[in-house]
Amino acid sequence: MATLGKARLQIGSTPDVIHDVCYDWYGRRMATSSSDQSIRVYDEVGQKESEWKAHAGSIWRLAWAHPEFGPILASCSFDRKIIVWEERTDAAEALPAPGRSAWRARREIAAAHDSVTAVQFAPRRWGLVLASCSADRYVRIHEAPDPMDLTNWLPLADFEVDANRANAPQCLAWNPSSVDAMSLVVGTTDGSVAIWVCGDGGTWARAHVLETTAGGKVHAAHLDRVNDVSWAADIGRSFHLVASASRDKSVKVWTIQRDLGDGVSWGAPELSCELPHHSQAWRAEWNACGAMLATSVDDGTIRLYRMDATDGWNLVRPVPVPLHQ
Repeated sequence: MATLGKARLQIGSTPDVIHDVCYDWYGRRMATSSSDQSIRVYDEVGQKESEWKAHAGSIWRLAWAHPEFGPILASCSFDRKIIVWEERTDAAEALPAPGRSAWRARREIAAAHDSVTAVQFAPRRWGLVLASCSADRYVRIHEAPDPMDLTNWLPLADFEVDANRANAPQCLAWNPSSVDAMSLVVGTTDGSVAIWVCGDGGTWARAHVLETTAGGKVHAAHLDRVNDVSWAADIGRSFHLVASASRDKSVKVWTIQRDLGDGVSWGAPELSCELPHHSQAWRAEWNACGAMLATSVDDGTIRLYRMDATDGWNLVRPVPVPLHQ
């Protein structure tokens, strides 16, 4: 499950605010990032395997690469950098000296001009590709053309989400479909959520905007900053599922119909369900098949929702999380 926002998790001896919690592909290892500028990696029973100072500022997000590419982590920070980390696994370096981490920085990507707020690896069908967004209003795509050489990352594309200086991308998520074009959902600081698609020539364009209608007027997806977006796995549905979590104390589930004629084109996004919360919603995350949604909020509770037979969403149960004040 992702971060609990401003809460402090009792994981090991982390001395500061945890901003992100990220599981690997198999769910057997967990990495955390925090305001103390450190990354910690734990095994499946909660034992700390590694800890190291990774950035010169608070670390907002982490991402694991697909295991096909090896044990690789990416982190992004207030220091404007993305760093790609690789765990040493060969026999000669399997046991680092006491006090030293088995993880080594392979590349620092310093293309952003402001705090980098999110980072995520693309589905493996696209190769070793990394998307990030920054407070400078840009989304950037980088690729390692040779996955065996993590020191070489090339810029594939960048696009400005909004020319309005008061609005910036806050979070993003890849479309996991195995048939669609390369695409991302991006949430911003003014409450907007949009889907961007890569077209011919590698040019990215805004294809859909997720909006609500009330009183005959069209409104942005949320009333306040979007803290997280999550795109459900593609398991053969006739529609996409996207979740967005916001500072406006709500999590919303959106459906986007596919054109059944070719299985690739999409219809207009529709608001499927609004899940009200009592506090700011920090994260929303789907399970492996997109049938359950977990949310985390400022009140220290994780909520689990399950899709019913009518495609509605029912609260399974709130799960209190022990907090350390």
